[in-house]
Amino acid sequence: PLIIDPQLQGVTWIKQKEEKNGLVSVELSSKGYVDKVIRAMQEGLPILLENIGEQIDAVLEPVIARSFIRKGRKLMVKIGDGELDVMSKKDEEGQPTDEPAFKMYIQTKLPNPHYIPEIQAQTTVINFTVTEKGLEDQLLNVVVKKERPDLEEARLQLVEQQNQFTIKLKELEDDLLYRLATAEGDILADEELIISLENTKVTVTEINLKVKEGKETETQINLAREAYRPTASRGSIIYFLINQLNVIDHMYQFSLGAFNFIFSKALDKADTVDAEQVRDVLKERCNNLLDSVTYTCFSYVTRGLFERHRLI
Repeated sequence: PLIIDPQLQGVTWIKQKEEKNGLVSVELSSKGYVDKVIRAMQEGLPILLENIGEQIDAVLEPVIARSFIRKGRKLMVKIGDGELDVMSKKDEEGQPTDEPAFKMYIQTKLPNPHYIPEIQAQTTVINFTVTEKGLEDQLLNVVVKKERPDLEEARLQLVEQQNQFTIKLKELEDDLLYRLATAEGDILADEELIISLENTKVTVTEINLKVKEGKETETQINLAREAYRPTASRGSIIYFLINQLNVIDHMYQFSLGAFNFIFSKALDKADTVDAEQVRDVLKERCNNLLDSVTYTCFSYVTRGLFERHRLI
């Protein structure tokens, strides 16, 4: 995949996902990056090419074009003047396949890059640029994690559980199709197949019941989270507003990482609520969060403005 990632969200996600698999992260401008890429390909490790421009080094073109050659039991690719032995995936019988074991991720910080048609055809272009609605959901997670960590933990557990159910259903489906495809003679007389079908039916029924219960729980969690959405929505609007200040002067550049830090700091600075003096504690707390986010972000931006651009 070729990731358009100006806010570096995609890189963060890839590093979290592939770190346990021995991710090799390199920049094309770094010294000896080709040696790191070669080592990763030989060992079947995931590769992340960070911060590339609109041109990709010609040395990597055969890899991106998937120009792999099978020579006997070895999978080869031409790198520079020589051929490289690449680790390949193995099938169920342990035999090497024509598919390489390594993964390659390509990331660019350019918000609107223009790549030649060959690169676009050889890669899967994914736009990780944050949207206003997407950032609102991310900030909502931040607010709920600070204000109601129990809700956020329950939501994450629910997401993980639903993913496991989906994987289990797919495994059961594949196993059932394999048994039916390899069955010999009259399948109605195959006692082992009949028992397997019954067990699969029972398991699927249990999973569907748990999925239904999970959706009900998810609805309740989302209703509780919605009380904090105005704060997240305000934060998202503010970020996209300050991101337009570069129209006034190109010096005004604000990263999403810095904004997230200020947003989190604003949540910590919000006034607490005295439950004995206020009837609706949640509503008052949300108002305090909203005011704190607005003022803290305003102060943060104002400090970085030229005197001639300040309103106050």
